[in-house]
Amino acid sequence: MIEIRRITVLFMLIGLLAPVLGCVAVSSPTIGPALQKQSLELAKQLEQSGMLLDDPELTAYVSSVGSRIVAEAESSPVPAFAFAVLDAPEPNAFSIPSGHVYISRGLLVLLENEDELAGILGHEVAHVLEQHSLKQTAGSLTFAPIRLVTAVGGGLVGLALPRVGGAVQATGEVPAALAGASYGRSQENEADRVGQDLAIRAGWDPSGLPRVMDALAAQQRIYGQDPGAISWFATHPPSPDRAARLRERAAAVDRTAGESVAIPRRDFLARLEGLVVGESAAGGVFVGNTFFHPGLGIAVHFPAGEGWIYLNTERAVAAAREQPPAAVILELVAKGDDALAAAKAFEPKAGKLDAPPAPERVNGLETAYATGGVKRRWGKPSIRASARWIAFDGYVYRILSESTDSGYARFAEDFDAAERSLRALAPADREQIFERRLRIVEARDGEALSALLDRVGSTWDAAQAAAANGIETSHRFAAGELVKVTRREAYSSEL
Repeated sequence: MIEIRRITVLFMLIGLLAPVLGCVAVSSPTIGPALQKQSLELAKQLEQSGMLLDDPELTAYVSSVGSRIVAEAESSPVPAFAFAVLDAPEPNAFSIPSGHVYISRGLLVLLENEDELAGILGHEVAHVLEQHSLKQTAGSLTFAPIRLVTAVGGGLVGLALPRVGGAVQATGEVPAALAGASYGRSQENEADRVGQDLAIRAGWDPSGLPRVMDALAAQQRIYGQDPGAISWFATHPPSPDRAARLRERAAAVDRTAGESVAIPRRDFLARLEGLVVGESAAGGVFVGNTFFHPGLGIAVHFPAGEGWIYLNTERAVAAAREQPPAAVILELVAKGDDALAAAKAFEPKAGKLDAPPAPERVNGLETAYATGGVKRRWGKPSIRASARWIAFDGYVYRILSESTDSGYARFAEDFDAAERSLRALAPADREQIFERRLRIVEARDGEALSALLDRVGSTWDAAQAAAANGIETSHRFAAGELVKVTRREAYSSEL
């Protein structure tokens, strides 16, 4: 998945993003300097990619729980831990050797209480404490691509034309074992045990982690297992008896009444209320074939019709098709109002321009336009491309169109229309932008789950809501029981 997620990505592109990680100091580092450097580079990539949720209060809360977990560790291989929330819809959490721990808003939505949050964070902290990533590579720092920061790659000509299901590609390389790599069963068992012990010593109910596993398993039953999906189970493979073993271990702990440090469930859910469920509209949305970005204040019309798919990514927004292969790609390329200067600074990765970029005023905006191509041999089709740079509201955008020679001739009018379409977002456009948000409602006495969902207008069906609330679809509520639901709401930057 690729998207310009929100306005912070704009600042990432021009080097102005401020840190949003919460840090917790611990003991002196013992991991090697090379691994420490590479881990910090990965953390920097994640921070600069716009993938961290810009919610200081929630980040501070997650950090406060994480800090209490870390405080129970007798020693640590890193000087400090840092906790952050990923602005990602998939339920996921992971850690890297430098002590950076991440949990997605998609996983937070599934949590029922603070004990479950402590269980997940304890598990990820344990992976760092036990240096599982280092052991996974046996000391090797071999580089391999991973899908963290993604982009529709390429320049004006020579772009590898996106294929359906294959338009996302890695932009950089970091050690694969630092994130995204599956742990072995023994390492998972050790992280379960160590993390559970840390949570117990810090004062949380150790049954939190197995309850999270149950919720994730329910999600997999509903949505199926997509091999390309990013999820906690993808990098933390479950075993048939894993959750049962953790429940048995939790039940054996002697915890007297009044020991728990967990805040009440009502207070925990209040911290999650308003979280976006699914894709965030702040990073732009497609309504039909038109892309609206409320943060940047722009609208762009992409080609429409059968065969076109639409991608919203960290680095670019695109419409692409497989047969004939073609793509129209929107990118933010520079700060300023000089479209021609930005165009002249462009260097094709392959092929050549037909002529230097030429200035042209379009829809009252300063633009620059160029065409080019690359000739292919050995039976590969040649590529024809065009690009328009548009200055708008202090930034320069580029809309790139390309296809094979025959494809370009077929879509020439569509390409030209798209390249000329960038405009200011109108009030009527904003009225078309919606997203789903988590809301907490009170049930009526004896109310069935399906009836409650109908009453409050939830976008979840009964199976989805049951999984998110840790109940059966046949559940009937007591009066005042708190229930997580989702609602389709008009986008507002103030939420």
